[in-house]
Amino acid sequence: VIPQDELNISDCEDGRVRIRVEQTPICCKLGDRVNMAAIIENKPRKAKVDWFKMRGIEEVSPSRRKFKITHHKDVTQARIKSASTEDSGVYRIKVVSSGDYAIGHIVLNVNTANSEVEVEEMMKRAFAVVDHENSGLLIPSQVKETMSNLGLTVPNGCIDDVIYLAINPTSKLVHYNTFIDKIVYQYKSELGELT
Repeated sequence: VIPQDELNISDCEDGRVRIRVEQTPICCKLGDRVNMAAIIENKPRKAKVDWFKMRGIEEVSPSRRKFKITHHKDVTQARIKSASTEDSGVYRIKVVSSGDYAIGHIVLNVNTANSEVEVEEMMKRAFAVVDHENSGLLIPSQVKETMSNLGLTVPNGCIDDVIYLAINPTSKLVHYNTFIDKIVYQYKSELGELT
């Protein structure tokens, strides 16, 4: 799941609403059926559950013609009958009830013949969701956590090495597009194994 820092989400023991994503990232091929699912813990009866596709920090409602969104008890699902490259991206599940809310994310990557470009685009979409200021800059821990959440396997220590190459020495922030370019160039064979 993409980092949920700065959100009003707490442990289930205190009775607050929480979203548990079943799988992320989800990788599929063109034309595949896709089922994105999440479990809503401690869901109040009158809670409002919505799905969005993220465009940077903007929430866009998915097309009802393309997506079938269902809710059954504590499970919410978004289904795609035939995945296309435009469906790749970060999806947000938002649950709102009186005085409480929770947010969860699922990354969907629809593979075509060019897996290097797809992995690069998947990283850009995930980093853009974490970049609340839309500055192109993140702290190193956000880069590490997002890479971990994407499920990309790269050699031990390489993320720290690439962060060092992409960090601004004055601000101590990582320019994530530079990070992506360098990690894809240096470790494309390992990153390609994901797709």
